[in-house]
Amino acid sequence: AYSAMLIDILPKEDRVRGFSLNYWALNLAITCSAALGGLLAGFDFHLLFVIDGCTSLAMAVIVLLRVPETLHRESPGGSGGAERPRAPGPLRDSAFLSLVVTATLCGLLFAQYTSTLPLVMQRSGFPPSAYGIVAALNGLLIVAGQLLVPRLLRQRDPSRVLALAAAIIGLGFWLNAWAFDLWSYSLSVVVWTFGEMLYSPSAASLSAELSPVTARGRYQAAMGLSWSLGGLLAPLTGGLVLDRLGAGTLWSCCLLIGRCASSLNLLTVRLRRERIAVLAREAA
Repeated sequence: AYSAMLIDILPKEDRVRGFSLNYWALNLAITCSAALGGLLAGFDFHLLFVIDGCTSLAMAVIVLLRVPETLHRESPGGSGGAERPRAPGPLRDSAFLSLVVTATLCGLLFAQYTSTLPLVMQRSGFPPSAYGIVAALNGLLIVAGQLLVPRLLRQRDPSRVLALAAAIIGLGFWLNAWAFDLWSYSLSVVVWTFGEMLYSPSAASLSAELSPVTARGRYQAAMGLSWSLGGLLAPLTGGLVLDRLGAGTLWSCCLLIGRCASSLNLLTVRLRRERIAVLAREAA
């Protein structure tokens, strides 16, 4: 629902900028909440949950008072040209489904950052604090650089940007195969975080363009499911590869997955453009 409202509120020409700002705000909140949550937990653990509940209620009040309803209702049919036909389901839309597949592959890569990467660093003799530094670096880089990304993406085909981003993400995780100290692990984070900063607003913007006006909730739910599926599969497959074949093979598989996602994005450029053109004619 949140993603669908963002799409409805943002004009097409401002979506990349708007999604970048939203992603920046999210990562700023995550970066700050870890430190603030730790302080609150040390003072009074119950207070942590009380304040968390209050911030959630505050958001509800802001949305209620300041955000207009954006829902485009589907008409049942039968009374003139003003009615819109019911949109197909997202999983029957080949152009959108290709985006969901590539998002799942990229989600599979991203989730290695919280599942197998700390295990690999632990096996290499690094203390938990070292992983904490690496983990914090991702959020700090996004907070520092995400708002500059829209300038790089201006007038760029989003599918081609996603292809580049997926390749960079895969390369970044592959660099872990050569990491031997905190600096080399940090270099890996810098590389795949840059790919993440390109990927997130481009995927959100393209998902918006591929979502029919009357089905944005369903389409955004399917897009969100791709990340959940990637997060589900990552520790299962990544842990299995790590145990059976070792860390080197795991990171090489990440490079291969990134290239597969990149290739699929390039192969579907025309399909997605045609679908966007059809949706634009239907909405006119």
